[in-house]
Amino acid sequence: YRVLYSTQTDSVKKVIIAIVVVLSVALVGGGLYWNSLQQPTTSANPIDAIPLSATVVVSYPSLTKAWDTFEHQDYFNLLVSVKELENYFARNVMLDSLMRYDEEVKNALAGAILWSSYHATSSNSLAFFHALKPTDGNANRVIEAFKKALTSKGVVTELQLGETPVLKVVFSGSVSTTYFATVNELLLSSSDLELIEASIAQLKSGKSLKNDSDFVRAIDAAGQNVDANIFVNFQKIPSYLKGALKSGTAGLQSVIGNFASWMVLDFNMKSDGLMFNGFSYTNDTLPQFLGLFLNQKPQSISFTEVLPSNTASFLFFGFSNALSFSSDYRALLQETGKLNDLDAELDSINKLYGIDLEQNLLGWMGNSFGLCITEPRQESFTENTYLVFETNSSDLAEKLLEELGSTFSVVNKTARETLVENGTSINKLPMNGIVEKLLGSEFAAFNNPSYMILENHVVFGASSESLVNYLQYVQADRTLAKELSFSRFAENLGSTFNIFSYHQLSRSKNILNSYFNSEAQRFLKANPELTKNFEALGGQVTSTGQSFYSNVFLKYNPNSETSKETSWKAKISGKALIAPMFVTNHLSGEPEILVQDET
Repeated sequence: YRVLYSTQTDSVKKVIIAIVVVLSVALVGGGLYWNSLQQPTTSANPIDAIPLSATVVVSYPSLTKAWDTFEHQDYFNLLVSVKELENYFARNVMLDSLMRYDEEVKNALAGAILWSSYHATSSNSLAFFHALKPTDGNANRVIEAFKKALTSKGVVTELQLGETPVLKVVFSGSVSTTYFATVNELLLSSSDLELIEASIAQLKSGKSLKNDSDFVRAIDAAGQNVDANIFVNFQKIPSYLKGALKSGTAGLQSVIGNFASWMVLDFNMKSDGLMFNGFSYTNDTLPQFLGLFLNQKPQSISFTEVLPSNTASFLFFGFSNALSFSSDYRALLQETGKLNDLDAELDSINKLYGIDLEQNLLGWMGNSFGLCITEPRQESFTENTYLVFETNSSDLAEKLLEELGSTFSVVNKTARETLVENGTSINKLPMNGIVEKLLGSEFAAFNNPSYMILENHVVFGASSESLVNYLQYVQADRTLAKELSFSRFAENLGSTFNIFSYHQLSRSKNILNSYFNSEAQRFLKANPELTKNFEALGGQVTSTGQSFYSNVFLKYNPNSETSKETSWKAKISGKALIAPMFVTNHLSGEPEILVQDET
């Protein structure tokens, strides 16, 4: 069970958070901090100055265009009113004003090239860094213009960093500090003095991000007529997430850090949301999860037709050859040193039960599977989590799973449990702790999972009761595919994928809270308008055979409303004598349903 699906389940839940955090960072990276510095020697490219510790790197084709576009969007006022971003946007407004209306600054920066980066620090805080190259090559002129202009905006003092003079600016009315310096005709600025120091040392050594071949590929793929280009270093994301996640998330960080190498996204602000398009790259010398799909043809998504309409999050995986995918997955486990232990555990299970567990689970599998989490009412969402698999033959799936269940029952000396709900059989697999042995203690709730077959899909849940709740939506034809909001969202993405994720944000708050630490939870609680107005987040990854086309969309819809529950169930003590009747409570005026039982 673990060999193909379990790590995917673990990975899926983790990747959900990764996707949400990357978009949040990209949004923050969209602002413009205007920068300064000097040490006139050999000319350098701004990208050479970006410290190697960067998690996110942003380039701006135009210094003012992105901010202009942002100011004209309906969500501008929503975002600038967020208290936690107050210093960030206030500084942006001030610097933007300087660039537009201070003639010396405006002339000094005309046509300048700007690269920015965002870093995790040793104190788990986040720091920005900017490298700017004036077109006239005179960084001294720029810093003098900034020094003069910023004197009226805050307290300016001069420091010495080795042989390099540094300006320290503490802006009026805030505790934020920015450092400026000039090196190799580049203007550098940062919220962290150590990043300035690291950049100077890097420029002297000749090392830069351009020594990373995957990053160079990402630069070559970046578009031109965009608001910004955003580069994400997956290996650095784990340290970037520490400040937002609960303790004990080392497994999550490992999955994210080994997902891919670099991703480049062309960022464009639209009236209905934020669009990111680009490519992701894997490194052949590293064990990276995304590489499993490089030679797998993308698939169309069909399982939204069997997902409940109250789905909060789902992740879809598609591949053209299950056998080669499984083989590549085993190779990945071998590279990470996990295959031997897993094989030993599987051999023990197969010997005990006289089965081939992989064949019983892989023999019927089609070309896609995924994870679905319906809207949870609390942070624990075990009973809301489901694995959905496409079958190449529903009859074969039923046969092999039935045989597996019978074998487990005989060996474990337990009775088969079958529940028939409106004509659909829900069967329990008495696996007696196998899932926990293969996946770890965090999956103990799935030690005896239940399953049902819906059309050409097999759905697994933690219990029969959870599958009954799932089934009620599907049988009432209340599926995600029929949700208008989802259909409109999916229009922004392609039709075939290797990976496709979707998250209805207002329904996903408890899922996020289960991973976020108290500080991050307070942020969400203090800014409910964010998940209310930004309706959904989703993206796709599609193999091209050499890289992965990547598309992410954050949907803005201030008029969206999460559909309210219109179905429920209640047990009565006896057999119903009459059909349910809709009545009105004569005291409260509320609609009610009346039924009389024989007791």
